[in-house]
Amino acid sequence: MSLDIKSGPEKINLDEEAEIEVAFISTQKKTTYYLQTAFTVSGKTEYFGYTQKNDGSWHKYNESFDNFYQITTNEEGSWSGKLKGKPDIEDKDFKGSGNYLVKIGRYTSSGKSHDWSDNSWDIEIIGPPATVTPTKIPTVKPTVKPTHTPKPLPTEKPTQKTVATATVTTAPSKAISQVITNIIVNNEKETTVAGRENDKVLGSESTSAASYRGATSRLPIIILVLSGLIFIGGGVFISIKKINKNSGKSDLFP
Repeated sequence: MSLDIKSGPEKINLDEEAEIEVAFISTQKKTTYYLQTAFTVSGKTEYFGYTQKNDGSWHKYNESFDNFYQITTNEEGSWSGKLKGKPDIEDKDFKGSGNYLVKIGRYTSSGKSHDWSDNSWDIEIIGPPATVTPTKIPTVKPTVKPTHTPKPLPTEKPTQKTVATATVTTAPSKAISQVITNIIVNNEKETTVAGRENDKVLGSESTSAASYRGATSRLPIIILVLSGLIFIGGGVFISIKKINKNSGKSDLFP
């Protein structure tokens, strides 16, 4: 009985599988066996790795024998074919990239006996050792609270007070003086006209005498008018003083 590795890759990556060609010769015809691939370091007895089963699933080195690749010898008691295996980089016996040996293990259909292949295959596993990627902790952004904007207080409008203001366009004394001037001018005009008429009638009476008589005849009227104006002016003056006093002003008539 012999189990030989005929060929295989010289190098594989960490995540790459290795296809191994195997030749098996047995004295048992049409007998079922189970084969597995395993990686080890030269001079060591620790093994690791995965073997692909007939259905395409992968199984670790130390699993049950019937999880590995199943073969059946022919009528001559031999079998030849290819197995697929790959390194288990999470196993404690995996030492990272470097040179390793591939061996083929054989189990009987009962699983009672286990033998290794007569030879091994040198293979280099390249690539960095497996590293654990740290979990990224999400950054919690602080919640921004809306800024409270105070409402403006209502502005009180100032109350406008209406102040009565007396407007005097012409001072009473000025008005009285204007009236007196108008009376005197009109009186002189009438006296002059009257004097001229008297000169025509009498012939001997002078213009100045006629003017004197005319002015004398108008004197009572002038006195009466002046008295009335003084009375009216006094009333106006008193009314203005009362208006200024009620309005709080005293600058018009002190």
